[in-house]
Amino acid sequence: MSSDPPAESEEADDEDRSYEERVQDELVPDIGVGDEPAQAGEELADDPTGDEDVASLSEALGEVDDELGNAFVGILVGVKLGVLLISAGALAIGFAGMTTLGGGLVGVGCLAFARAGQRYWAYERTRTADSQDEQSDTDEGGGAASEGRNG
Repeated sequence: MSSDPPAESEEADDEDRSYEERVQDELVPDIGVGDEPAQAGEELADDPTGDEDVASLSEALGEVDDELGNAFVGILVGVKLGVLLISAGALAIGFAGMTTLGGGLVGVGCLAFARAGQRYWAYERTRTADSQDEQSDTDEGGGAASEGRNG
C-alpha cells in the first residue's frame, strides 16, 4: 500500500500536463548536456580528438600522393568558385538589374567550371597513361601492349 500514493501523484501530474508533454516524455529520451562529470574509468568512445583517430587521419593523408592532392584541391576550388560566381551573377541580374556585372560573373563562373573539368580530365589522362605504362612494363611482350592501341 505504500506504493499507491506515489502512483496517484504521478497520475495527477500527468493530468496537469498537456498531451504533447506526456508524449514527448515517452518518446524522447533524456539527453544530458554534458555537464555531468564522467565516471572514473569511463572513456568517451566517440572522441573525435583522440590520439588514435588523429594518427590514423594523418597516416591516411600522408599516403595520398602530391599530384592527387593538388588535383583534388584545384578541382574543389574551381567548382566552389563557379557555384559562387554563377549564383552571385544570377542574383545581380535578377534582383539588382545589373546585367553587365551579373553577366560577367556568370561568364567567369562558367570559366571556373570549365577549368575544373579540364583539370579533372587532365588528371584522368595522366593516371590512365601511368597505369598503362605500368601494365606494359609487367607484360611479357614488353611494349607490344601499348602499341596496339591508338598508334
